[in-house]
Amino acid sequence: MEVKKLQKRLNILLGILIFIFSVLTISLLALQIVKGDEYEKLAEENRIRLISVTAPRGVFKDRNGRELVNNRPSFTVSYMNVKTEESTQDEVFAILRDILDIPLFTEVSNEKSIVNKDNKIYLNKLPIADKNGDGKVDFSDISIVEESTGKVISPIKIDFATGTVTVDSMPDTVMLVSYNYDTLKNKVRGQGYRPVRLKTDVDFQTVAEIEERRLPGVVIEVEPMRNYLYGSTASHIFGYVGEINQEELEASKDKGYRPGDLVGKIGLEKVLESYLKGVDGGQQVEVTASGKLIKILGQKEPISGHSVNLTIDIKLQQIAENKLKEQLIKLQTDKYKPFPNAKRGAVVALNVKTGEVLAMVSIPGFDPNIFARGITQKEWEELSNNPLNPMVNLAISGTFPPGSVFKMVTATAALEEKVTNEKENLRCNGIYWTILPKKDWKPGGHGIVDMERAIAESCNIYFYEMGRRLGIDNIEKYAKQYGLGSITGIELPGEKAG
Repeated sequence: MEVKKLQKRLNILLGILIFIFSVLTISLLALQIVKGDEYEKLAEENRIRLISVTAPRGVFKDRNGRELVNNRPSFTVSYMNVKTEESTQDEVFAILRDILDIPLFTEVSNEKSIVNKDNKIYLNKLPIADKNGDGKVDFSDISIVEESTGKVISPIKIDFATGTVTVDSMPDTVMLVSYNYDTLKNKVRGQGYRPVRLKTDVDFQTVAEIEERRLPGVVIEVEPMRNYLYGSTASHIFGYVGEINQEELEASKDKGYRPGDLVGKIGLEKVLESYLKGVDGGQQVEVTASGKLIKILGQKEPISGHSVNLTIDIKLQQIAENKLKEQLIKLQTDKYKPFPNAKRGAVVALNVKTGEVLAMVSIPGFDPNIFARGITQKEWEELSNNPLNPMVNLAISGTFPPGSVFKMVTATAALEEKVTNEKENLRCNGIYWTILPKKDWKPGGHGIVDMERAIAESCNIYFYEMGRRLGIDNIEKYAKQYGLGSITGIELPGEKAG
């Protein structure tokens, strides 16, 4: 009896399973055969994409909590690789070229590259394009000049796939490289379905014009843009951001960076990159074959980077910068003894008790905002070809004779070595006759001076005599104790020991 009941139940279960599999089979046939063409079309026209959402970089604040650098929302026009005829893609690029005022081919002039230990140079923009119009890309499409000597260097080998050039030169040598690259088509091909930025900080009117045309593959996003609130003020401290290059990408491949990401290039933006960079979010979206958004299927919010509080006081920074500009103009236009070439200078203000940098000015400077929105070729040439080198932070990277500042070193050494005391008087007649005739800056001299007055009036004759009494070895000894000839270790790249 029990066996018959069990058999009956098994038969019922078997019947249910047969029914289910029959329904599934019929449904599968309907999908593959009856409606196969329809679903294949839908699969082509509707795609699921993963789109990265850029995280805002951390904010810079001064010692009093004032925001110095933040992020503002801006329109970015990007292109996503979509399935379309090449002629259609070319037409889209041509339209974008006119609307966005960007060339399909751009010449990179005097790009600074450093030869690495393998005698290679990494080019920032890829790929190299046919520069001389001979129908092929080869050695003649690139020129390399050694920055320090102006010597033209012939490439030994060019790897067009990775953008590396092998040269016969010493490692760490700075080269100026010029070549052409395709800004759109080749870059898009290498990105798969990830949008490639074409132009940032696009105005609303331009966005409206692009949207109206419904161009396939064109994506308009709102992204955070770096915003330097005080323009060129403290530009050498902050530095600027730019698109990650191939060499940086290779060095950071385990840190979540991807082509197209913005990274710090110089200054604190570079030094504190790991703190400032946030964690990108993402969206899973459904788009049409032309790349237009249908709906957002899911998303992960980005996480902003860490804020950084600096020791500088932005108000003091502005005062120091304005005063230095005034002094340079005064020197250039002095009625009696003008210095027309007095166009560069630096000021550093320190907290004498802690060593904190309260202000650091280097003139001329630059506006980091032009890099944030995407520097034009003309702007880059104006900066890189400027003989005053506005990109160089003179406060830490310039090496100059110390001038009268060194009198403090000489005075300290003279007291410590007991070759004089603060009360000894010397006569200054305007010329030092003891060794070789040397003039004082003041015709006729300063008269009778002790150490205090010699420092206050910057008397050259007094310190010529102190230098003779000390000798070069003692002067060098105390100069080193003051830190001259060694770097400070400040958290900025490019410092020189002097």
